[in-house]
Amino acid sequence: MGSVGFWIAYCIGFGVLGGGLYTYMSGRKTKRWSLFLRSALIYTAFALAFVWLLYKVA
Repeated sequence: MGSVGFWIAYCIGFGVLGGGLYTYMSGRKTKRWSLFLRSALIYTAFALAFVWLLYKVA
């Protein structure tokens, strides 16, 4: 399945891109950084949980 570092980097990248897209699509004008950080952390956590599940199954 590849190295663990690659998968962690993928999860962080997915979290940043997902959080950025969510923040952009929200239309909120105030407190955008807090929304971005919160959504990026949530997307990263979901991606890490998915990768962990893949490693448990495989």
